[in-house]
Amino acid sequence: MEWVPCCLMGTGVGAAAMRAWERRALGAQGGAGKVRVLVTGFHDFEAGAEPGEATYYECKVNPTARMVVQKNAGTANHSPPALTAYNGDLPTYLRQAAPDVAWDFLTLPVVWGTSGSIKYDDYDVVINMGQNSGLAGNQVAMELGAENSRRGADVAGRLPPTDKNEDIMDTGIASPACDRICTALHGTPLPNGFTAITAPERLANSFICNETHYRAVRAALDGVIGHGYFIHVPDAPSDSDVAVLAEAVGALLVAIVQKSAAY
Repeated sequence: MEWVPCCLMGTGVGAAAMRAWERRALGAQGGAGKVRVLVTGFHDFEAGAEPGEATYYECKVNPTARMVVQKNAGTANHSPPALTAYNGDLPTYLRQAAPDVAWDFLTLPVVWGTSGSIKYDDYDVVINMGQNSGLAGNQVAMELGAENSRRGADVAGRLPPTDKNEDIMDTGIASPACDRICTALHGTPLPNGFTAITAPERLANSFICNETHYRAVRAALDGVIGHGYFIHVPDAPSDSDVAVLAEAVGALLVAIVQKSAAY
């Protein structure tokens, strides 16, 4: 019996479709193995550091990093967590729920250009996550489209070098395939009482999370990756809240990856 997440029952997208997508993606690259998916989260924005000593890699508040990094593995200096620290609630869920996917994880400091560390051509799907305190506590949102705008000071107090991504002067872009998948999943019930919703791009989206999403969508449109997504998650004040949220987000990420097999 093939494995299909409960939130995809009846959609016709299952393990067979996943395997077909793996063959297409990996065959084009001359390799063999699993579909490669990168999931990223952000570290804290305000770490309370002394001036000039920003603790870029604090992992105490932002649930997107807290879901990825194992408890107490966040550092208070300029060094990212070791790869062995990417064993938090979300990686644990994903590796158990979808072992046929090659899941990689990365946590990013809230500094301009942070997404430059992402090696897009190493992956078939890139899913970035960000904290959105404006979301209802039981919603997880998939963003449609991305604005090409950069404004505001980062955790180090630096402004972006330009108000656009690189020299690209378009104002906003969207991946039709990714948006169709997100729209199809709008309203999907997730574990622990959460619901998946879509969120349109907004002109006000101009901070580092938007820069990161814009580059993923651009990579998808340029054919570097198959699909690029951005997932907004609500606040999760306690460790138990993080664990509950990770199950809901994990179910949505598995659904997104399986849906992507149809495109």
